[in-house]
Amino acid sequence: MPQDTQYVSRLAMSLQDEGYKPLFPSDERAKDFNCPRSGLGCTAKILPGHVWGGVTVFDKEKNFFRNAADVFVYEAPGVPAHPDRLLVKTEQFVERVLFATSKVSQPRAVCVSYRPSSAEDMAPIGLDAPPPQKTGESRGLLSSLLSYALQMLEWIWPNDSSLEIACLRGQGEIILSAGAVHTPLLLFRSGVGPQEQLQEIGVPAVAVVEELGRNLSDRILIPIQMFQKDNKRKEDRNPRVCQVLGARHQGPHCDGVGINERTLKCSLLTTEELSGPNVIHGLLWASHLLLPPSWRDHPAAHAVFNFVRFCEGKMKFQGTLQYPPACMFVEGLLDCLDRSISLFYFTTEPKSRGYIRQHKDGRVEVEANYLKNEQDLFDATRGVQSLIQQVNGGRFADIVEPLQPGSCPVLMLYTVVSLFLDFAQAADLPQYEKQLLSVRRHSTDLQTHHHEQARATMPSASEDELPFLRLIQNLTESRGGLKNEKQPSAIRAAANDPERSEGAAAHGTAAQPVEGFEEDLGKVFKDREKLKRLFENGGAQQRRRRTNMSPETTKQSSQKKDELAPQSRVCAADAEPACKDGPIHSDVYTTTCSAHDIFTKRYGSSACYSSPDASTAQAESPESFISWQAGLAEAGIQQFFGERLPPGSGQWAATYPPVLPQVDDPEAVAAFAVTYMTSIWHLAGTAAVGHVVDHEFRVMGTKNLSIADASVLNQMTRLNPTATLLTLGRYIGLLKVKSSERNTNNDRKSGEHGRKGGL
Repeated sequence: MPQDTQYVSRLAMSLQDEGYKPLFPSDERAKDFNCPRSGLGCTAKILPGHVWGGVTVFDKEKNFFRNAADVFVYEAPGVPAHPDRLLVKTEQFVERVLFATSKVSQPRAVCVSYRPSSAEDMAPIGLDAPPPQKTGESRGLLSSLLSYALQMLEWIWPNDSSLEIACLRGQGEIILSAGAVHTPLLLFRSGVGPQEQLQEIGVPAVAVVEELGRNLSDRILIPIQMFQKDNKRKEDRNPRVCQVLGARHQGPHCDGVGINERTLKCSLLTTEELSGPNVIHGLLWASHLLLPPSWRDHPAAHAVFNFVRFCEGKMKFQGTLQYPPACMFVEGLLDCLDRSISLFYFTTEPKSRGYIRQHKDGRVEVEANYLKNEQDLFDATRGVQSLIQQVNGGRFADIVEPLQPGSCPVLMLYTVVSLFLDFAQAADLPQYEKQLLSVRRHSTDLQTHHHEQARATMPSASEDELPFLRLIQNLTESRGGLKNEKQPSAIRAAANDPERSEGAAAHGTAAQPVEGFEEDLGKVFKDREKLKRLFENGGAQQRRRRTNMSPETTKQSSQKKDELAPQSRVCAADAEPACKDGPIHSDVYTTTCSAHDIFTKRYGSSACYSSPDASTAQAESPESFISWQAGLAEAGIQQFFGERLPPGSGQWAATYPPVLPQVDDPEAVAAFAVTYMTSIWHLAGTAAVGHVVDHEFRVMGTKNLSIADASVLNQMTRLNPTATLLTLGRYIGLLKVKSSERNTNNDRKSGEHGRKGGL
């Protein structure tokens, strides 16, 4: 894709400041790709210690056709490949796998039942509970058993006009590729999974596979957004992803650490970026990224981001009666998102593990336990430290907004917080939360009409849509029609001012802009106590409280931390060259100061000069780490409500999150990482090879049933998993072809032997 030379050149230089070596276009390793405008050579390979230009999966020679799994299904957009052998049914949802069972052999998969998919399926929400027994007159034992058996048969083999059934022929096999979340859920509904799980949802066990749904792995992303000062129209900006990539080891002790290795003292850092309209948006709508993780599933959070997304779809109607007046309140937020550029860190090979669980009420619990492994958290802390140094280094000073009153971070935070309060206090929010997915299914355009007095009124709508529309109407009225009187004047003026301050001028100037910025943040959080109480009602926050450590464990963890705290200051500035003179860059790694590293903060200075895997790290109990990590989450919440830059801050750029921690305070950086992380949806591992499937990817304890998707991976790939999954799918396909040929040959030989025996 065409690269943004102005932005990319500054990004590349900021990475070089961090020790990354540039790959130039003249390098032999860059000869296969042409990147004439970037100043960097491009390659599809990983080059440790380097920064290079990214390669897109969109083929510009074929109208930017996406070269992913589509290439095996379609010859071109809308043109299926192999139509005589491959039938692709889109927008269908498989309810369950149907088995033929007997007492003398393993259950054999024979059919699948499926139906048109709905938005609820993708949420995901899961299985309906087994049918209750019908109430009525008391009957004999035999009649009751027969009645219940018929109900169970109807539930297992549903008689629903919307359901269709597809069955195997001959030596066929059912291969599931529903992904790391839906594959275990589909098998749970089919009677395959842990005994306790099947009992909870009331499904008769077909095959007990205790590890199914466990070992869930997912990659996290931690972004820092900046905002370009250009006043281009949205249609004149290009969405871009991964124009520049880098990979490098960093930490206080990386000597001797291999290219594919990580230790508690040395992390493999990878960096990428996103920029332009409609790139950040999708991530934001899906993740609620502007809020801390423990609050993102609050009903009001769902309402906020669905409302903003709704308004984004109405922007084309600006200036007409079809434009909802309430949407004026989010125009500044949407403009900031269109101008945003995001640098981000992501975990390479996450070690944290979670699970998928289906509850009897149909609720699906997807818990990846992000950053609950010490290595993952240490890696994330060092990754964020590097990002902050890139941002504070000044390379972007002439193209991004500086810290000032009314800049994008203040405007965005004010918008989200105000909407949250409005929605959280709406009387019909609980009903709205239940209807969110149903509303999306309807084709009726949810637009606000006007009376002659230009007052917003309710359009005709179904009952599912009414809660959403009522909230929009109430929000419009609370905003005073077309005006937004609640927005502080400084914020409103900055949002409407086409002439934004020059970053270079703001960088290093008097403190007045920063003081005004902090004053605006204070206005955003004038209702902070009310906000805290509302946020505490979020489902994730409640779950976290239920799983808190016992008082005794917390006490032991605090004692351990108190013992180590005085020692952490002994790594004096003159004890190491990296502390005295700054980071030391070699070809493939950067040595950083131990005194400012998360390992030393956690374990004290006694580990400053010991081996990378110091015994102190091995001796501590997992419970102590979990308690410490929970403390970081609490500290992150306090950071979210912070309205002042930390003392000695080098931050000059307007960023989101608005206040960046000091890089020499690793615990504050760790709290920042825990607070602003989000999933990249690289979910894997829930049906791992050797635990759920065998070496030929067949589900253990069954016949004719295999899995071919990310759920079979024991370990997440180091970078984007798409190429690995495409390769894995092809490998499994070839494996199945060979297996089928082998079975056919065996059947033929058996037939020939039988005929000879008959003679």
